[in-house]
Parts: sequence; C-alpha cells; structure tokens
Amino acid sequence: MDGVIFDLDGTLWDATEPAYEALIRIEEKEGTEITSREKFMGLIGKPMDEIARAALLGMEPDKKKKAFEDFYELELALIRQGGSFLFPNLVETLEELKEDFPLFIVSNCQEGYIETFLEVHGLAYLFQDFLSWGASPQPKGDNILLIMKNHGLKSPVYVGDTRGDELASLHAGIPYYHIELGFGQAEAPIARINDHRQLVDIFKKRLSDE
Repeated sequence: MDGVIFDLDGTLWDATEPAYEALIRIEEKEGTEITSREKFMGLIGKPMDEIARAALLGMEPDKKKKAFEDFYELELALIRQGGSFLFPNLVETLEELKEDFPLFIVSNCQEGYIETFLEVHGLAYLFQDFLSWGASPQPKGDNILLIMKNHGLKSPVYVGDTRGDELASLHAGIPYYHIELGFGQAEAPIARINDHRQLVDIFKKRLSDE
C-alpha cells in the first residue's frame, strides 16, 4: 500500500448547505424549476455535467452554461462564508495517516472546489496532490488512474461514500473503503467506516501485512 486517495463530498466534509443555497439562488434568479433538496442530495458526487443536465431545467444551452458558471462562483463564495463542516476526528486521522502514506483527493467537483476546501479548513499541508473533474473532465476512475500515474502509485486505496466511488475504484483496480457518514451506499467495500479514526488501524494493519 503506497497511498490513500480520498473523495471529497461526503467523505472528508459536508458542504451541502452552501451548495444547495447557491443552486436555489441561481434557479430563482433564472426563473427555472426549483430543485428539491431530495433531488439535490441525489446529485452530490456526480460529475458536474450530469448535475448541469439535472438542474436549471428548460434553459437554452448557452444560458445554462453561464448560469452554472454563476452557480460555481456563488457556491465557492458561500462556502468561504461558512456552512461547511469537517467530519469528526478527520484532521487527526489525516495527520496520522500522512506519517505513513502520501494523501490525495480525486473528486467529481468543479475546478477550484478542492482548493476552496483546503483553504477554508487549512488542510493543504496534508495532501500531496488533488484532481477535480473540472481540471480533468473524464470519469473518476480515469482520474484515479491519472493520479496514480503522475505519482508512480502501484497499490493505493480509495476512500469514498457512494456506489459511484466504489465503481471508480473497481475501474482503477484498487481497494475501496466506504465512509458510512456520507451520501450513498456501497455493495462490497473492503470495509465500512463509521468513524474516520478506524482508517488509521485498518491501513496500518494492511501495510504491516504486505
């Protein structure tokens, strides 16, 4: 085991409130159908182009593109104002994991979102690199493979919170660990995590067993 790659939303933090508020404000401004909270929760973790197809319905493509650019900008601004939170025991877990493994983030978010997460919570020192869908618009599994290639990783693991994360791990051919605190389900993860502190013992044991 030579690295830990994390998803972001539902895995490391919850930024649902500012994100949903940003979408509602833009939909109200554009006069489109308001996305329900239930529908929005089902979109979390999906690539940004899928989210764009599911929200701001009825808009012309060019107007919709501009509206989503406004949404991305407003979302990051609202996150900087507050409303996001880290999961319990996260920072100490990451600090301990970093002693043994390089840490990375691969997320389906827009460019600037991971940077805002690191900035708002002061966590840039913990991660060696990150990759978003916005910077590399391809399936998450391919972006995991790209991070692996860029850093010479042969046997990393992926930590996420949705079935999509599990499928991305399968595509990349690496083990998947599922955070139960997040937004989705998994079918057959290596382990189900209810407290991030569990990752320390699990990964140290995996390392010692190799």
